[in-house]
Amino acid sequence: VSTQSTGMSFYSGHTLSAFYAATVCCLLLHYTDLSNRQRLFSLRFLVQCLLLSAATWVALTRLQDHFHHVIDIAVAAVVGTITPIFLLISPLNQFREEQLGRKCGEVGPLLVK
Repeated sequence: VSTQSTGMSFYSGHTLSAFYAATVCCLLLHYTDLSNRQRLFSLRFLVQCLLLSAATWVALTRLQDHFHHVIDIAVAAVVGTITPIFLLISPLNQFREEQLGRKCGEVGPLLVK
């Protein structure tokens, strides 16, 4: 069904899913400890760029095939990018702090009732 025939629109699920998956993978790669390996750092950056490029390609194909309007694609890309950031930043920061604490020889927090 074309958006031109109905006159109504809704944000793209394909675009949202593509940006969501790309953002989650980019965040996980960002929080991966590479410990001074410059070559792997460059590879990580390249993979992150490829993931976001693939998500952008999905968005552009939805637009090119006239399935969605530009605003539908833009809203889906923003929602697909912001949602995993809000959901994952706090747990990933906590995980990183725990990993850094263990590397320095500190004992993790103890649960005391």
